[in-house]
Amino acid sequence: MHCLCPPKDAIDPGGWKNVFESNCRRVHVTVCTVSVGNDLIVKSLARRRELMRQTDVMLPPDESLGMLNISKFAAKIEKKRHFWDTLYAKIVPGIPELFGQVVVLTSKVKGLAQWSRPANNIFITFETESTQQRVLRHLSVGMIHVMGNNTSKISNPNHLFRGEKLSNAREANEPSTIRWTDLNQKRRNIWYTQLQTTIASVGVIALIAMFTAFCK
Repeated sequence: MHCLCPPKDAIDPGGWKNVFESNCRRVHVTVCTVSVGNDLIVKSLARRRELMRQTDVMLPPDESLGMLNISKFAAKIEKKRHFWDTLYAKIVPGIPELFGQVVVLTSKVKGLAQWSRPANNIFITFETESTQQRVLRHLSVGMIHVMGNNTSKISNPNHLFRGEKLSNAREANEPSTIRWTDLNQKRRNIWYTQLQTTIASVGVIALIAMFTAFCK
């Protein structure tokens, strides 16, 4: 089950587990995942991993990928460089340049990790499918009622989160279909990206059609 737009401070998985198990009869939560607004950390880690992969390709076989070892290797390369080597490295980054970016990203991630981040999405896995469907029936209300937090639409007050908030709950998509790196994107940005893709696709099709007609 997927709960959208939770309270920003509801980042404790144990709290969510307790809400469902205490307030819904015969319910057992097996897994609770809280997605927080850490897009910048995820993207920084992904970029760091890619830089480390590129560095690994450039290193001699069996060379360690430890940070200390790479720093020594980068220092040796930089020491041997002449003017043209330095100029070429500005166009095609070598190990020293890649390692420098890795160091910056590592510090950035450590700094970002110190911030508290809001909860954006909650994923709940129940013991059985029938339990999930039963919980969804109890929690599901129209989007308009969720936006206005119209609690009168819930027959049992125990099904309100913290006794005061409607849960925007729905059946979750399959994990393989979820773009985890874009999970916290605003809907407006998603629509804008989709619109750009659609316009580009239509433009390409139109150009191909014009080219085909011209060739005939």
